[in-house]
Amino acid sequence: MAITRKKDKQEIHQPATPTMPGLPKTRVGRPRSGTEAERLNLLLDAATTVFLNEGYGLASIAQIARAAGVSTRTIYQMFPNKAALLIAAVKRLVVNELTVVIENGVLNTCTPETALTTLGTIIVTRVTTADAVSLYRLGLTEVARIPDLAEKICEAGPMHTEKLVATYLQAQVSRGTLQMADPLNAARLFIGMVTASPLQHALFRGAHLIHHAELDQHIKSAVKLFLSGTLPRGK
Repeated sequence: MAITRKKDKQEIHQPATPTMPGLPKTRVGRPRSGTEAERLNLLLDAATTVFLNEGYGLASIAQIARAAGVSTRTIYQMFPNKAALLIAAVKRLVVNELTVVIENGVLNTCTPETALTTLGTIIVTRVTTADAVSLYRLGLTEVARIPDLAEKICEAGPMHTEKLVATYLQAQVSRGTLQMADPLNAARLFIGMVTASPLQHALFRGAHLIHHAELDQHIKSAVKLFLSGTLPRGK
């Protein structure tokens, strides 16, 4: 994947998620003021900021409450502890959007190539955001110190994402549009193919620019390679 430098401000350019008829559009910005969704997003935004600034060990519910402008009681009504808050923040990064797309059922009306490109684009664009990369690093630092927490983060993020993609793949196996012995393992392989290179750049070359077209081509190439081993013969 080619990398281009800019003299001043640099960022990763992400491809837009493909749109398809029937696929609900992701609303840009926050929900209407006062809604439960808005309050949850504000809280998770504040929690993410505190976790990244202070580290998980030093972060406290009181700090998160001050950052969110709510009481600690309000937080405890929603989450039993700060571990649950961190897990919710991780889950929000990718899983929530994937869940909507897969449960909507519209992917089943598309070709496997279009559907997998959609899934791959959602996953890549979400895991390479600044918050996602920072939370990934945070999780790595906590593995040795709090292994149980690291395992829960893995379950809420990567493992849940694998299961969602496997749900789509299993549906295609049942319909005869794809063939594979183990959809869950195939999901792991697919996610690795689409995310490995972009995530590596985001982690270690965050100041570099990845062009939209290059990232888009990377996803398409990964999808094509995956389908070369999973499409029924003759298709």
